[in-house]
Amino acid sequence: MYNPSSFRMTDSHAVRAFVAQHNFGLMVSQTAEGEWLATHIPWVWGPDPATPQLLGHVARANPHWRHLSGASVLVVFTGPHCYISPSWYEAGLEVPTWDYTAVHATGRARLLTDAELARQVETLVAFHEPGAPLLKQLDHPDIVAQRQAIVGIAVDVDHLEGKQKLNQNRPAAQRARVARVLAQSPHESERDIAALIAATIPPEEA
Repeated sequence: MYNPSSFRMTDSHAVRAFVAQHNFGLMVSQTAEGEWLATHIPWVWGPDPATPQLLGHVARANPHWRHLSGASVLVVFTGPHCYISPSWYEAGLEVPTWDYTAVHATGRARLLTDAELARQVETLVAFHEPGAPLLKQLDHPDIVAQRQAIVGIAVDVDHLEGKQKLNQNRPAAQRARVARVLAQSPHESERDIAALIAATIPPEEA
């Protein structure tokens, strides 16, 4: 039977790792007048795992940051996802579905100080490009001047919710058939979903 709770990521370490792997997140918030604002930006985790905090930045020309201090925000991180054809189940008349992975983070935002922004940029570069020559030049006047064109953001996370819809409600044999089809796809996202589905199948049922 379908069990919605089986679609949740319950391991906090797995959720944090997912965010780090798929760290280009969509930040959504409302202005005081009720206008919705949304910005796609890269994020990194703050240094203290005990107090989860997301750190990012936006262009100073983006008006979103002017409405963020003290605001409640939602940040959505999306992983691989794809269409699932009912024909792959080999189980009679069925309807299609969509498999996906995602994490929603909610919390309250504040703006970073200049020193915090400098550390956020350093952390982001080091995460994506360890050993980059730029890491030794972040205090160069040209880099400091360019940093004036961005505004840093911290989101103190009060709730993290991860979901994986990977046909968990289907029998293992059907999941295995779906995984085999997707594994042959030319699209990376579909092959990634294949690997995630395969990981849900006990070896003796694969």
